Order: sequence, then structure tokens, then C-alpha cells
Amino acid sequence: MKRWTITLLAASCAAGAVWAADGSWKPAVPKEMNRADFVRHAEERFDALDADKNGIVTEAERKNGWEARRANHKALPDQTEAQYLDAARARFQKLDADQNGTLTTAERQAAMHKHHGRHHGGKMGPWPQGDVSRVDFVRQAETRFDALDADKNGVVTVDEFKAKRQGRPAT
Repeated sequence: MKRWTITLLAASCAAGAVWAADGSWKPAVPKEMNRADFVRHAEERFDALDADKNGIVTEAERKNGWEARRANHKALPDQTEAQYLDAARARFQKLDADQNGTLTTAERQAAMHKHHGRHHGGKMGPWPQGDVSRVDFVRQAETRFDALDADKNGVVTVDEFKAKRQGRPAT
């Protein structure tokens, strides 16, 4: 079965993106969140995804949830060529680890691993595959919370969330 991810978790989980009762996706807003709130948001996401309310989120339900999120995604604003090229240069410089003006295969692979590691395993663990029960869904959310809570004080702060998303230690 295919590996799956729920965006950011989406967004990634720390933000606790919550589906509205009508199935529309609310934008993720990072904020300080304790473990109980984090788990409650995960349960709300699970309930929103579990269309037939049988306690299992199937691959089809995840796909439908993803499609609904994509349908509600805001389009990027218009950009000039100069704005587009500036953004591309900034992305290039971020990937060019040794700042020598050349992206090596190793730098590209490291960037891909860093990006995909957030969604397909990494330090927060892989998302369960196939059909997922509420217990497995919540267990994964708890694992993600523990990975995000850098100072282990029981609260994920905006800085901890941003640091994990950017692959850097929290300050």
C-alpha cells in the first residue's frame, strides 16, 4: 500500500490544521500548543477524514481529504519575472550548502532527504500505511509532538514548530 501523509501536517500536526464540520480545511496557524490540545486537534482531523465514521481512515478517505484541501488552496499572487527569479535565487542559495554557486548531486539529495524526511519518516517517524485507526493516528500525533517539543517542557512553541519545519534546532 502507498505511504501517506497528511499535510502539515500538516502541516504538519503542530499547527493542528482542523477540518470544519462541512469538510472544508481551515488554514494551519502555528501557536503554542500543549500535548492535550495537540492530540485533540489530531482527533478532530481524524474525525473529519473518517467520512463514514467507522473509526478507520481508508486510503480513499485520505485521498478525498487531500483533494478537498487542494480545492480550497489559495492561488499564489501574480509575480513578475524579476520576483520569480529572486525567489528562485533564494531557493538556490538555500540549497547550495557550501555557497560555491554550484548545486552538487549531494546537495540536491540532502535537500530532498531533508524535505521528504519530514513527511515520510525522518525523526518524527513514518506515517502509518494503508487504513489507519484512530489509535494509530493519535499515536503518530503524539510521536510528532514529542519530536517537535525540543525543550521537552510539554508545550510546542512557534519557534519549535518553525525550527522543525526548517530543519534547524529551536532557539
